[in-house]
Order: sequence, then structure tokens, then C-alpha cells
Amino acid sequence: MRILHKQSKVEAAAHAADLLRQHLLTAIEHPVLLLLSGGSSLEVLQTLSIDNMPRTFSIGMVDERYVPEKEKQNGPILHQTCFIRQTQLKGVPFVPIEMSGTANPAECATRYELSLKEWRRAFPDGIISAILGIGSDGHVAGVLPYAERKNWFLEKFVDTHAWMVGYDTQGKGEFPARVSASLHFLMQEVNYAVVYACGEEKKPIIESLEQGKGELSQLPARVLSLMKEVDVCTDQ
Repeated sequence: MRILHKQSKVEAAAHAADLLRQHLLTAIEHPVLLLLSGGSSLEVLQTLSIDNMPRTFSIGMVDERYVPEKEKQNGPILHQTCFIRQTQLKGVPFVPIEMSGTANPAECATRYELSLKEWRRAFPDGIISAILGIGSDGHVAGVLPYAERKNWFLEKFVDTHAWMVGYDTQGKGEFPARVSASLHFLMQEVNYAVVYACGEEKKPIIESLEQGKGELSQLPARVLSLMKEVDVCTDQ
């Protein structure tokens, strides 16, 4: 994991986009699945060019808020970005996490996991990349911190073979339920991730990452140091 300090949020987002562009250029001959998230990481998409994309390119999602209001869901928000609109004009498939037809977040997660594994079966040597953010509470993707329930957290998100997890947030955070890539998936399956983490409220988290402090259940963003290759761009 590299932590790259920039002078401003704009510079951090631009640098993150450039790093991802360079990564995609090196993978241009390989099938690539790019996984997107919502929240602050959308800033990276605003400066990401669609030029020189891999020849076999697909776009998916890292996580979704399991709520009925579409204006709060990551998928519809991503659909409105210029990046998704332009890639779809070029015929690049975007597979969002769809809640329709599912009874609960766990069922939704299982269904999306099947989609991810279908891609992996079709492209066993394909590259999975991701754009991630870090929440002010230290969450990454849709995995919230549960320091008070360490054993449950590890069983749910780490010591599992599940690629996607759907769960009730138990009153934590803004949304009652989430569907997210597991930390196991991020560590084992994602080849490269660029992370946008800006704002004064992220400073303690960046410091903890630099010092190697905090357990995963306390600071899920610690998973970034355990992944294959990660660049964190921050203004802190």
C-alpha cells in the first residue's frame, strides 16, 4: 500500500484517476473488471478518461445501500455519471447490484456474487480493479466497523469464502442494510485498487494506516494494507 499526499482534493482525485488510467493501460490486453463504489470515490470518476480502455472491459460495483429510495442507492447515482454514460455508448457493460426481486440483502449479495463468479469463469486470467473510498468512521466498501462484535465481524467479512455479503447494519451508519464485497474478496480477488480519501475527518484514519494501527473490526480500512496493490490518494 502506498499513501500519496497531495495538496488538495482536486489534485488527489486527478492523481487517483491518472494512476488508474496507467494501470488500465498496462492491462489493455487483458480482460478487466472495474468495480466502483459511491460516496466520495465518485470524485475520481469525474476526471477519469475513457480513452485507451482495455479491449475486454466490464464495470461492476463494490457495494450498494440496500434501501428502497433510488436516490440513495449507489447504482442509480453511478448511472448518472459521465463516465458510465460514455462507456455505455462504447458498449461497455455495467452490471449494477440490483435489489429488485430479492427478499433481503443476503439474497441480493448471493445473486451478485454469482455474477462476479460468472465473469471469473469466463476470464480466469482477468484482472479485477477497484475505485474505493474511506468513510469518516474508517469503513471501506460497505463494510462498517464493529469493534464491539469482533468475532462476528471476522466471521462475516474476513474468515469467509463469500465474495459478497448482505447484512443488517444494526442501526450503525446512515443506512439500515448494505450489500458489500467482503474483505476476503478485496484481499484475494482484487488485483489493484486506487483509493480517494480526502477531508480533515480522514486525517486520523490516514495516520492509523501509516502507523499500522487498528484491527480490522475497529478500522475496516486496514484491509488496504493487506490487499495485493493499493494506492491511497489523500489531501491530508
